[in-house]
Amino acid sequence: MPFGKRTETDEDERGRHPTAVREREYVEEPSHAARNEVDAEEQVTTATPSAWSVARGWIGVLATWIGIALAVVEVVLGFRLGFLMANANPSNGFVDFIYDISGPLTDPFQGIISNRGVDGGVFEPASLIAMLVYLVAGALLIAFILAMTSGLAPHGDRVVSSRRRHREGVAHED
Repeated sequence: MPFGKRTETDEDERGRHPTAVREREYVEEPSHAARNEVDAEEQVTTATPSAWSVARGWIGVLATWIGIALAVVEVVLGFRLGFLMANANPSNGFVDFIYDISGPLTDPFQGIISNRGVDGGVFEPASLIAMLVYLVAGALLIAFILAMTSGLAPHGDRVVSSRRRHREGVAHED
């Protein structure tokens, strides 16, 4: 199967390097005296990333880390609420650890609604309110950060366009 390929590269005024690749492939048909000819053309334009593209990447990483921290806070507060409702042993190392790190997170919300006893445990509304407040605050912060990067970049990084044409029944040349 004969195959031809031609590559052309130029540099434009913005430092981009468009590359055009043109291929021609001949497919022999064994039962016919004709062959199928396929023309393929692909143009790839590569540009150096702009400062805005790099900044958008780092801002996205920051939003991801905030999301991870928010998830950790929510899990810790969920464990606190569950341990309090189950009347978990506070002298256990893990339960004590959860109470120690979640205490400062719930302190601003203590006293809004009084605690209630539930089947031998305690329902602490401050933990639930803290989970809700931190979730809303974190979601708004992430939305604000991602909204800053939602604008279009001034220059695209890479554009690929492809075309393929088939011509059937071209006479076989020997």
